[in-house]
Amino acid sequence: MKQSERINFYIDTYVEKVRRELYSLAPSEEFLKALRETLSDYADLNPDCTLEDLIEQFGPPEMVAKDFLGDTKELSPSKVAKRNRKRALIIGILVVLLAAVLFYCIALSQQTQSKGVLELNVQEGSDVIEETVE
Repeated sequence: MKQSERINFYIDTYVEKVRRELYSLAPSEEFLKALRETLSDYADLNPDCTLEDLIEQFGPPEMVAKDFLGDTKELSPSKVAKRNRKRALIIGILVVLLAAVLFYCIALSQQTQSKGVLELNVQEGSDVIEETVE
């Protein structure tokens, strides 16, 4: 493996470890692109660097990801989890309200259908019976 291929492999490994630590919690493609460029610049100045050198110089990938997420506080894991819980609660309440309105409409419909009136008019001395249904 050539020197540049080896260094690119180390850089790819480092960036991939950072990507896994971000768990897709934040839009991080721009950050990862900038990180890759920074690592490449470092590798250009230090052509014999190893993955351990990158970790020593820039910190463990876990810490780099944590720092990035810390900078984007609105996208921190706790905030994302809290937002997801709120969203689930609101959806649950809306489903219950929709079900209640649906049952109310069905009950109202059945009640109005059962209010049919049967009216019998009987006339004395006549053989005709008149029925009216409303």
